[in-house]
Amino acid sequence: LIKKLRDEFDIEESGRKITTPAKAGSVLERPKEGDTVLSRKKQSTYRSIQGILQYMTGCSRLELGNAVRETARQNSGATEEASEQLQRTAQYVIATENRGLMLKPTRKWDGKKGFKFKIRGKSDSTYAVCADDRKSGLGWCVYLEDAVISAKSATGKIVMLSVTETEIAAAVCCVQDMMFAYRIILSIELEVDLPMVLEVDNKGAVDWFNNWSVGGRTRHMDTKAMWIRELKEKGIVKIIWTPGDENESDILTKNVDGPLF
Repeated sequence: LIKKLRDEFDIEESGRKITTPAKAGSVLERPKEGDTVLSRKKQSTYRSIQGILQYMTGCSRLELGNAVRETARQNSGATEEASEQLQRTAQYVIATENRGLMLKPTRKWDGKKGFKFKIRGKSDSTYAVCADDRKSGLGWCVYLEDAVISAKSATGKIVMLSVTETEIAAAVCCVQDMMFAYRIILSIELEVDLPMVLEVDNKGAVDWFNNWSVGGRTRHMDTKAMWIRELKEKGIVKIIWTPGDENESDILTKNVDGPLF
């Protein structure tokens, strides 16, 4: 795929050092009425490059998640700004062609009964990051024996009303993926170490999950949280706070600078 980016689309490594898939702090906006968009030919090329990057993101380049999510929102009509970001992301991939996903578990199963696999997750969000519709960015990672088995960057389905609500939405998505891995392991008659730990860098969300009382301003979020609260009460999931700079899912919700990336 990197060879295809070079040969078919004439994308080469930038003369300046690119250390991140997108410029730190940048947020792409969808074109407004009257804005200039790419020609049909350029838009076709845009979608082709976007498709390659999306495939790479799903297979081995998880760190591209947020940048690719942003450019994907302009597949039907992209601005020059979006085209430049897509070009930068492709140049970053070429400059880091030896980087990829390494599955390196910290423990190995000895094949004996009684071994309990460890599943954990981390989730994060960026509130109202999409300027055109004020939807939030969600990101989460799931680990099996400390090896990443799922990492996703997504735009919220609805407009969230608070930072805490956004964090709760990301946490729910993460727990859904954790439960998927949990049920697969149980289906082949193996065991999982419980409770599975979910790390969230928002104390308000952590407190809300660990408290059964509900205020008037948060009652609309009951359905999502009750599901996780029930899992917590059954001892299947445990929610704890983690510092933001130790939360890998942060790069799946926003474009960060080199050191943090």
